Amino acid sequence: MARVIINSDDYGMNASINDAIISAFKSNLISSTTSLVNYPEGLIDGHSKLVENKIKLSSVGIHLNLTTGKPLTESISKNSRFCENGFFHSRVRDKPLLFLDKKSRKDVRVEIGAQIQRFIDVMGFKPSHIDGHHHIHTEFAIFRIILGQAKKYDINCMRKTRNLGIDRIGIVKKIYKGLLNFLIERNFRSTDFFGSLTDLDGQIFDSNRTYEIMVHCVYKDGISNIVLDDDGIPLKDKIENFLPAKITLFRFLEIHQ
Repeated sequence: MARVIINSDDYGMNASINDAIISAFKSNLISSTTSLVNYPEGLIDGHSKLVENKIKLSSVGIHLNLTTGKPLTESISKNSRFCENGFFHSRVRDKPLLFLDKKSRKDVRVEIGAQIQRFIDVMGFKPSHIDGHHHIHTEFAIFRIILGQAKKYDINCMRKTRNLGIDRIGIVKKIYKGLLNFLIERNFRSTDFFGSLTDLDGQIFDSNRTYEIMVHCVYKDGISNIVLDDDGIPLKDKIENFLPAKITLFRFLEIHQ
């Protein structure tokens, strides 16, 4: 039977998103989530809801963030490559980021370390895996820094860069993705494939391989009890439409077990 991780990003952003993700866990729509840590109220709320609802700690990783909200460390907040007026400005991924100057490398390293430590301090356990808000971990210059911090904190699992639904992208981007995924496989445990539910459209699903499917659980207008993906379609409907009828949901820490 096909083994699939369905991971909802953006846990810890706010109470509404936290509620939707908890509901998805309880309805067995997802098996994993990754938490932002630089939204203090959302993070505290997220921790309490994990405990209250007895969500398995092995289901929760860290959603490293260099694109939105306020950073945890002062130095990067003054680095114009990443921040403006003390907040991440989100322009860092406007073009490929292969190299960083010495100061920026230090700023990112300190910020990434602070985010991992904040996760551990608040949650009380180590993240099950790493991915990046807006896929920041797939920028080579950032990946190299995350690799060092992951080894420091003994975090052994990471999301791949998207390799589902990429038939129409250019050859240079395909080569880059292939090389980065090779490095991820060499240094971390990961699934064979990664993408969204719609990336599966038209793809042949291989039940002998492992998949991570990214979703973004929300409630409609913040009040509905129906969990939607971020495109407004009920998550249950999308899962039934794009995934095989029989799958086994699992978690990152269960890869290769």
